[in-house]
Amino acid sequence: MRYPPKVEGGAPLPLASEGARGGAGPVLMERRSILLVVGSLALATVSRVFAQETSDDLLYDRVRRQLVNDRDLKILDLEVTVEEGVVTVSGYVRTEKIRGRVDKVARKVKGVKEVINKVAVRP
Repeated sequence: MRYPPKVEGGAPLPLASEGARGGAGPVLMERRSILLVVGSLALATVSRVFAQETSDDLLYDRVRRQLVNDRDLKILDLEVTVEEGVVTVSGYVRTEKIRGRVDKVARKVKGVKEVINKVAVRP
C-alpha cells in the first residue's frame, strides 16, 4: 500500500523520496509530520488525564467500600474525596480510636498515595 494516502482530487501526497525531486513535497511531508506529532502529544495528554480521573474514581470507590465494610465505621457518615491519588476523609466520629481507624483503613487501599484525615472527634 502506498503511504501517504491520496487526498482530495485523487492526487497522492508525495513520499519523502519524491520530495528530493523538488516541488512542494518536502513541505507537505514536514507539515504532516508536525501534525502527527502534535496530535500524538494531545492524545497522550488526554489519555493521561483520563487515566488519572479513572484512577481517582477507582480509588474513591475502593476507599468508600472499605470504610463501609469495616464493622466499626460502616454507620458513619464520612465524606471522601480523591485527587491524584491523595485521599481526604472528613466527617465526625465519637472517639479518637475510631478516627485512627478511619486513617488506617484508608491507607490500606492499594493505590492510595497519601491520606489527609480531616475527621474530627465530637462526643
